[in-house]
Amino acid sequence: MKNKWVLFLSIVIIAFFGFMIPVHADGRTVTDYDEKSEYSEVRHELSPAEITLFVLGIITFHGVVGFIIYLAIVQTREKRNYEITEEELKEFLPGYTLDSLKEELYKQYISVQNAYSSYQFDQLDQLCHNTLSREYKTQLSSLREKHGTNVMNDFELLDIKVQGVSREAGNIIVKLYLKNRYIDYTVDDQNNLLRGDYQHKIEVESRLVFCKRKEVGRQMHYCPKCGSELNDSKECSSCGHVVAKKNKFILKEKGAFV
Repeated sequence: MKNKWVLFLSIVIIAFFGFMIPVHADGRTVTDYDEKSEYSEVRHELSPAEITLFVLGIITFHGVVGFIIYLAIVQTREKRNYEITEEELKEFLPGYTLDSLKEELYKQYISVQNAYSSYQFDQLDQLCHNTLSREYKTQLSSLREKHGTNVMNDFELLDIKVQGVSREAGNIIVKLYLKNRYIDYTVDDQNNLLRGDYQHKIEVESRLVFCKRKEVGRQMHYCPKCGSELNDSKECSSCGHVVAKKNKFILKEKGAFV
């Protein structure tokens, strides 16, 4: 709301000074009507008051723009630094601490990145929400048609914060701020570099949303992929399909932090 008022005020100030400053069609004259209502051009120099008003208008304009940029920077810094308390977390996830939750979700994030880099569609189905999984597989299918491979590795965690926990339709939703560095590049099937840099890391700030699905009240006894009977392992002994636990976190959304 504060930024909206600043923007409104800046528009008013700019409009005010714009109307107050004479507009010269050729940079030298001001058009007006004479006493006989005939069009004429009256040449005159800008008065000291007009020059002062013009200078004040420029200063005010740049001051307002600078102030808006400053507010945006401060607001973004506050967003980065915000994190919920342990008490707020316990209301929804009593078995977790902030540190243990961040450790688990960061590992989950790395697993998603690795599955994406290695075309592991089954893993993406297990680690991501259906919508995100379909989006990733569409991207990978397009990349495969171009005989490309997106490589992401050597991850370096710089900062991670739990910025929100809520319950939606019985599921637990966790919002994270993540800042990390990693190698990110794309090569073709001849290992020629198509995009990125395989020697220098990029630094990325991301907004992640994880979902912990509610318990379904029953145990899965058969593999959803091939129908074979499952044992206590998460992996099907017949086809190798990894069966996801119903109460594990999955990545629901991933985007740039703004």
